[in-house]
Amino acid sequence: MPGMSIDELNGILEQHFAPWVRDLDLLVTGADADTVTLTMQPGERLNRHGGIVSGQALMAAADTAMVLALNSGSDDFLPSATVDMNTSFLKPATNVTLHIDASVIRKGRSIAFTRCEISSSADNKAVLSATGTYALPAGR
Repeated sequence: MPGMSIDELNGILEQHFAPWVRDLDLLVTGADADTVTLTMQPGERLNRHGGIVSGQALMAAADTAMVLALNSGSDDFLPSATVDMNTSFLKPATNVTLHIDASVIRKGRSIAFTRCEISSSADNKAVLSATGTYALPAGR
């Protein structure tokens, strides 16, 4: 099967993302062509008042997962730029491991469309649902 392995995708997290994104403690745990699964561990540094994981951290995790989904079917790192992201926060998450599933809906020559769902390990219920649009590099 062509595409990147879990180890290669975790390497992309380390090599191509900003230090503050790496501080989200994301780990790719599954991948195939155009889909990825990650986990995000709880941590006080991600919380806002009341111990709830901040929306900013959740959105950054979703954006990162959707970029990794774009790369999961590639043989080399595919840089992309977020054009649009639509996010719905469905319920709060507090002190729980989060499961992140992202997939590519459609990938064209210059633009790609993705989706992501983040769920709580405590009850398997969705915490966030997002879609993203990404500009792809010319001549890829």
